[in-house]
Amino acid sequence: MPDVSLGSLLAAALVSAAVALSVEWFAKPRLEARKERILGRYRARDNVWRALNSILLAAAVRVKSNETQGSAVS
Repeated sequence: MPDVSLGSLLAAALVSAAVALSVEWFAKPRLEARKERILGRYRARDNVWRALNSILLAAAVRVKSNETQGSAVS
């Protein structure tokens, strides 16, 4: 097995630490903000679908109610 110098190991460790810290300091805040924007869009879309489902349910109940009242009157 070839000998690995201490300088090579130290350089690799420093590069690894620098990359990890730069990602932590610069990329993560942007990614977290992006995640919040995406989750906000999903929440808004879910709220619209819930409201639409409530409207459709109310309309279906009303139509059903009108049908049963109409047949009883006739």
